[in-house]
Amino acid sequence: MTSHRASPSRTASTRDWRLRAALRVNGRLRDELLNETLFRSLPHARAVLEAWRRDYNETRPQSKLGWLTPQAYADALSGKIGRSAAPIEGCADRPLANPTNPSSDQSRTLAMAG
Repeated sequence: MTSHRASPSRTASTRDWRLRAALRVNGRLRDELLNETLFRSLPHARAVLEAWRRDYNETRPQSKLGWLTPQAYADALSGKIGRSAAPIEGCADRPLANPTNPSSDQSRTLAMAG
């Protein structure tokens, strides 16, 4: 009987992806909450951290979900709402101006060099 194991390269890339995702979340947690909050007690810290976690995981639009909230994306997939799981208005805002995209939907744009 042979065991089915993931190839080493696939396992390493999955591990790297998970590490990068964890570092992003930890950075946001530090920047948005830990550097800005003085906790009065352990129960206060737990309550504030739980509120931040719920906001981060349930309320914020996610780029990987076409800038929908996780609940709106789930509703769109299950057919509970009338539109498909696609970005609002068909696409996300254009990025800052670059050589191939001289305009932008964003209010603040970098000036083109040269």
